[in-house]
Amino acid sequence: MKFMYSLLIIIEIVLMGICAVKSFGKKGKLAEIVLYYETVAFVCGIFFWLYAFYPDIKVTTLCKGAELACYDWLVILLMYYTQYYTGLFKEIRAVKIVMILFSAVDSFVMIANVWTHKVFTISEITNSDIIIEYVKDGFFYRAHFLYNYIVIVVILISFIFMIAKASKFYSFRYEVIFITLFVGFILDLATVRSQSIYDISTLIYGFMSMIIYYLTLSYIPNELIENTLSLIIKDMN
Repeated sequence: MKFMYSLLIIIEIVLMGICAVKSFGKKGKLAEIVLYYETVAFVCGIFFWLYAFYPDIKVTTLCKGAELACYDWLVILLMYYTQYYTGLFKEIRAVKIVMILFSAVDSFVMIANVWTHKVFTISEITNSDIIIEYVKDGFFYRAHFLYNYIVIVVILISFIFMIAKASKFYSFRYEVIFITLFVGFILDLATVRSQSIYDISTLIYGFMSMIIYYLTLSYIPNELIENTLSLIIKDMN
């Protein structure tokens, strides 16, 4: 079971790396955001694998902190992706600046936690569990999770609005991303207190990053192909 889970994560990391590489060189702001998102997701996947399978408390603590820091930047990039993909969030520049500043500070705190233990402490590593003791009354523990969850909820709500008013051409893409993000979010909430290394929500988020790449930079709807062919035929006639 552990070997298969490890192999599954490695495969997902490789696929995210491929998505990041294939995103490189694509033109446009949206493609640039996808590149950044895929790259951070790839790095986050590596940290998660090391956290789950490297049997050293100090390394595991460092990787857990780095993984949490990556999530800070992933939600920012997801917001920027939503902006360039749907046109939302253009008018909240000040909010995005605050988010970036908070993420920078929070990332430092999460990585420094390996020495300070201000956010969490890993006390034991077993075959299938990593015993984490969070400093639940600490500011950064609360701020980190509130920040990430609030941003994800806002993004989910924004996708609901876009699905409701978008044409069929776009709504399919919005629906797929929304469903994947929603499932990952619910699983994350359900397992937030779990000590098990078998974290399905992380796999779902990784899968979502690949979906984002595919739907944004690779997927060509049949409707677009048909319309293009129709225009070519009309032009030839």
